[in-house]
Amino acid sequence: MRHRFDGKIFHAQKGFSIIEFMIAMTIGLVVLMVAVQIVVSSRRALDTVHGQLLAQQAGRFGLYFISQSTRLTGYVDAGELIPSEGDFYASELVNRLAIDEQWNGNSMFQAKAVIAGGDSADESLYQAKPNNDSFSVRLQGSNTINLLDCSGVAIGAADVSVMTFYVDTDNQLRCAVTDSNGARNVALVEGVYAMQLLYAVTHSNQQQHTYGYLNASQMRLDDWQNVKGVKVGLLAGSDNNLSNASPESLPLLDVTIDSADLDDGHIYQSYIQTIALRNHISNQ
Repeated sequence: MRHRFDGKIFHAQKGFSIIEFMIAMTIGLVVLMVAVQIVVSSRRALDTVHGQLLAQQAGRFGLYFISQSTRLTGYVDAGELIPSEGDFYASELVNRLAIDEQWNGNSMFQAKAVIAGGDSADESLYQAKPNNDSFSVRLQGSNTINLLDCSGVAIGAADVSVMTFYVDTDNQLRCAVTDSNGARNVALVEGVYAMQLLYAVTHSNQQQHTYGYLNASQMRLDDWQNVKGVKVGLLAGSDNNLSNASPESLPLLDVTIDSADLDDGHIYQSYIQTIALRNHISNQ
């Protein structure tokens, strides 16, 4: 329709109809819903990746701290040896490092043993978490090598350092140190919910040596001096809550971690490493 005013022609303008407006609103709502869904999914995926990264960091760093100190277990400063050829040098070195002569028994360690452990954390340890393994190792300081304990303190020459690893009620891996300077207890890593251990033990008869993995309750008293390695299992978890879902019970070495000991909605991963006691010298 056209209208003439003073010789000018104007065309009537038409807006959106109700149907067109409803179609536009519907399309806009669909696009908005898709965009919101993408944002929510991306956020959930980001939180999941972040949780997995936190659990991975806790597990890897926990095993790193444990392995650093455990590999030093049984270290003895042999002192200076005069270089010589043949078997004399080797036999003299072995005699100086003989485990039978270096390590006496006490309230924590069996005679000749450099490692000790239990199936549940010692109640005397600060905030020790029940139903978890703990273990202790001992080593001697050196005049020539700067050895550090798990708290980062240098071990004095000829001093004996005892380090105990365990998990506390705040889900932290801790290390308790005892030496001539006193006692220290430090938190090493957060996000460690459980620790379990198996010990590689040798048994010998006149014909052969046999190896097997035992937990602490299966160990006899004379087995501790024949431990050649330790298999450490850590259950690490994230600190972010991804859902309200209850966790399932999870296997860790020879036990199953009860879901009641785990937090809802967290990501959990298990990490296992076998560590050889390289300084252990015995007739087996």
